[in-house]
Amino acid sequence: MNTENSSPPMMEKIADYWSWRSEVYHTACSRHPQWHEIFLSPFEGKQSLRLLDMGTGTGFLALGFAERGHRVTGVDLSPEMIAFAKKEALRHNLAVEFLEGNAQEPPFQEEKIFDGITCRNLLWTLPNPLQALRAWKKLLKPEGTVVLADGMWEPRLYLAKNEPVTKVFTNAYEEIRKELPYFTGLQASQGEGLLLEAGFTSVVRHDALFRENPYEYRNEFFVLSAKKCSR
Repeated sequence: MNTENSSPPMMEKIADYWSWRSEVYHTACSRHPQWHEIFLSPFEGKQSLRLLDMGTGTGFLALGFAERGHRVTGVDLSPEMIAFAKKEALRHNLAVEFLEGNAQEPPFQEEKIFDGITCRNLLWTLPNPLQALRAWKKLLKPEGTVVLADGMWEPRLYLAKNEPVTKVFTNAYEEIRKELPYFTGLQASQGEGLLLEAGFTSVVRHDALFRENPYEYRNEFFVLSAKKCSR
């Protein structure tokens, strides 16, 4: 989870929140294994892809990609999330590289190194998602693909609940949410607009492939893929 343009103490608060959520977050994600099938569908069955999973969290997507034979790197701001992901990789004997880093300023020097970049429920956490998408495009090989999922989460409703996770969430986001243009979530049209503005082409929507809504509260969500131009 990434909060560039915020003060270091605020970034630490956000990282602390997602670190606190790490184990429960991984359990919730793993209930929906069809995510991997749908995220890989734009690659049309290609083998041994080099994939970058941004905002990887506990590595749910990254680990699943590696199980399917792909070469995967996962990046997240939360050290506890990364630590959890590394333990899961060891436990399942999977060779996944997990790195701490900011999605808007990815920790890579070399450009044009990945076949695909994925992110799930990350854009709403970013102060400048357009900056992130432009940075990711530089990391993609020509004709590389970005696949992203997000949706309308309406955390204002979530914040009204008197639960421990809600109290910690409120404390972490009460200031930073003013800096997040999509704090209440994104519609598919907004996600497509960001991709096109970042210079991607051939935007395709994939969430109709789900057999059922993967979210407990039936949130409106989307999965989009787009291509980097060959030039």
